Amino acid sequence: MKNKMKMALSIGGPTIIMIFVVLSLTTLGTLSLVTANADWKLTEKTVASTNAYYLADNSGEMFLAEVDALLLAEEPLAKLNQLAATSAVLNPDNSINIIHTIEINSAQKLVIKLLLPRDQKDSANSYQIESWQVVNNAYWNYDDFEIQFDDTIPEGGQ
Repeated sequence: MKNKMKMALSIGGPTIIMIFVVLSLTTLGTLSLVTANADWKLTEKTVASTNAYYLADNSGEMFLAEVDALLLAEEPLAKLNQLAATSAVLNPDNSINIIHTIEINSAQKLVIKLLLPRDQKDSANSYQIESWQVVNNAYWNYDDFEIQFDDTIPEGGQ
């Protein structure tokens, strides 16, 4: 009798393990790429936001320099009201409240509030910074994104 040789393609355990490893590495590689891309986009947004804040902060410091110069002049209240985005109000106790706003971006602004005491003529350039804060221009309106569910069962079973 002649010996017949059988040719069979057998997929054994090592091949299945190899396929599983390749699929796992492909999935992990894809997830790593997606995560790195998301982190990069977030980093770019953070850099832009930080730059915008520090530009506004620098403008605030320049505003304080202008206030220092105006306090040395005659009638500082009238000149303070002429500054852009600035309001100066004389209080009943003769102190002056100064509010200056600087836009950071479309959603935020920097609000600087100063208080000049009533005896500011005695000590030139003396003011108190009451606040130096970032304020949101608009707030999230939850009602705009409310989802309405109709969970009633119609007549007729449909």
